[in-house]
Amino acid sequence: MEAEIRKDDNKVRTSRGISKEVWEARPYTRWTKDHVSPIAEAYAGLAGSQINFMKNLAGQQDGWIINRHAVPHAPHVWPEIRPDGLVRTGPPVIHWHGVGYQPPRVLLPIAPSRGEPAPSRNPKSYQFPLLAAL
Repeated sequence: MEAEIRKDDNKVRTSRGISKEVWEARPYTRWTKDHVSPIAEAYAGLAGSQINFMKNLAGQQDGWIINRHAVPHAPHVWPEIRPDGLVRTGPPVIHWHGVGYQPPRVLLPIAPSRGEPAPSRNPKSYQFPLLAAL
């Protein structure tokens, strides 16, 4: 697996416009959804629940850990993860500002269950039919 990842590194780096100097200085670390231990290592020092949340995200898609470096004498900067595709971070949240029609407390979204984009202009959003009719 490691050799396969290394073979694709240059293709990923160049397709995203990342200089070789930046790529090697960070470094970028690959994880697979079947091997999420790099996520646990990257977020060591966080609470167990926070690490488990990140591992849950990583278990949905393969991806990259983008390590960050703080400027001298600044606090630690946690790495960023970039899954190869969409991941579910949690259930939809209903937010109401108290003006107009108040939506029901529980609103079931119309969203695909297999990772396909939701039917919307924004493929990362959910559709709420009752709200859309307002």
